[in-house]
Amino acid sequence: MKFKTTVVVCVCIFLVLCAGLVVDAVLDHPQQAQALVSRVVPLASEAAEPASATAETEEAAQPAQKLQPVISQAVYPTLSTPNGKLKTVTLGGFDLSAIERTDDPEKYKFMVVLTSKGAAVQMATLSEFKVKSDTVAEGEGLSADADPVDQPLTLLSPWTNGATEVYTLANKQLWLAPVQADGFGPSAFPLNKLNWQLIEQTETTARFEASLSDDSGEYGVTVIKTYRVTPGSYDLICDLDVENLSTTPVKVMMKMQGPGGMEREAVRQDSRKVKVAYFDGDSGIEATALDLANMKKKLKKASQKGGKAIADAEEAFMLNSKKANAVQAWSALTNKYFAAIIRSLPTERADSPWLQFGNALYNPSLTEAADDHSCSFVMASEPILLGAAGSADAAKTYSLAMYLGPKDKQVFEDNETYKGLQFFQTIDFRGCCCPTSVIAPMAFGIMWLMNTLYTLMGPLGNYGVVIIFLVLLVRLAMHPITKKSQVSMMKMQKLGPMMKEIQAKYANNKQEM
Repeated sequence: MKFKTTVVVCVCIFLVLCAGLVVDAVLDHPQQAQALVSRVVPLASEAAEPASATAETEEAAQPAQKLQPVISQAVYPTLSTPNGKLKTVTLGGFDLSAIERTDDPEKYKFMVVLTSKGAAVQMATLSEFKVKSDTVAEGEGLSADADPVDQPLTLLSPWTNGATEVYTLANKQLWLAPVQADGFGPSAFPLNKLNWQLIEQTETTARFEASLSDDSGEYGVTVIKTYRVTPGSYDLICDLDVENLSTTPVKVMMKMQGPGGMEREAVRQDSRKVKVAYFDGDSGIEATALDLANMKKKLKKASQKGGKAIADAEEAFMLNSKKANAVQAWSALTNKYFAAIIRSLPTERADSPWLQFGNALYNPSLTEAADDHSCSFVMASEPILLGAAGSADAAKTYSLAMYLGPKDKQVFEDNETYKGLQFFQTIDFRGCCCPTSVIAPMAFGIMWLMNTLYTLMGPLGNYGVVIIFLVLLVRLAMHPITKKSQVSMMKMQKLGPMMKEIQAKYANNKQEM
């Protein structure tokens, strides 16, 4: 009986701990509790207008210099192009007076600031989640010396890699080679350093173009990058059109920068990590992850050994599947509450995605503050075969989608695509020694119960009251056990004086005692 009682008590305590993990990992959200750290959203006065797509800044054009790779070989074309103007464009928007969760299909879920530098996402701001900011942007009735106010949460922002500022979804290197060439060679054009031409902008769309050619005019390629946002959707769509301008068939390969600049949200532990998911046969999705702290630890250990150890550590950042020839489903950068998840379109299981996860990146702190550390990842395209200019297959189009939003199981369940790709695997329940296969169903069950109780409370819904109610339920369920335990303790207390008397009387005779 005592063994059974002990087991039941342990299980009840375990359930209480699980509830605490759920609250800490999922429900303790910036929407209900203030985040501790935030960045001020620039141009807040203009960003308050939804559905805007305007060029916010425009610098004088730089001299008509030609950006070229450092290394080149005669058998491969060396591409160049004049550098254009630096511009930024805003898509989507938010309303400073109503930063809250909404099902309104006419409202944007986020605002993105795009830059012509690398045709990339300079900043992504969520319109439904807020933080307290000590500094406010002027405009919308606010002054620079006003009290801290609610600001939309900035999910992605520029981050620095050495002296270079890195932007999300920036096109990095581009390789161009004749189809018959063996590989691509060392020459690569640095698209991330080029100011692309802004050729079109609407309320929901921005299109950038980069046209590259060699000096002889024999080889050339045009890359057009289109960003699209839709009200009510957490997805930012990016289309990539590649067209061959060469007189002969060529092959192209590109690298792209994954999401970065995601801030640490919890002071207790850093939850930022890179995740990659693969299709796992009929069983669903297999996800593997590498957190920022682990990356830092591996690189620090490798740097002490140097040479091959550093290369081995960077090799470990590739996050390959345990199964050979596994098809990638998605890759993501996450923190405690939010995720930026990238997937190639289409996402049929039978097809290998055109854009594959390459390796995770660790960005060491430039200051003493640990929060300045960051992580990201790089993606590489498949070799793109293009026919000669003017032929039917001289141009091809590729697409990707980037989810920008909360790690909310309900959101993932309500969307068939998110559900099929198991985006819920980005949700972590840290602090528990149990495997995910054990803790996840229990935690999600507790979360469902809490959300159900919250919904039943209607306008009086409060998660604090829900937690108190759950504690009372647990105490009520444990009452028969605790009552029996208390009765046993009381009986033992009554026997206490008699036991002391016997011990004193037979102190010298242990056997008689």
